[in-house]
Amino acid sequence: MSAGRPARRVAGVQQTLPVPLRGLGQPGRTKHVPVTASCGGCDQRWTDEAATHCRGCHGHWPDLAGFDEHLPECPSYVSFVPPTRSRARKAS
Repeated sequence: MSAGRPARRVAGVQQTLPVPLRGLGQPGRTKHVPVTASCGGCDQRWTDEAATHCRGCHGHWPDLAGFDEHLPECPSYVSFVPPTRSRARKAS
């Protein structure tokens, strides 16, 4: 590009302007941002940190106590029993 010639514009390309990054949808440092949790198997969403959700029957409770009471009666509950490991020594 020479010093005396104006810059050529390319047809069909729109010129971009600088965007200030400070206000680009980011919350302020002192503001509380609620975290939204959701279930992949249903449309339930919640923001309360103490809330619980059963991924089997998709029931929802405001606290852990409600979930604990529900768990033994849940039709989709599978009890988890860790496998026992025996370390029987091989006879040499």
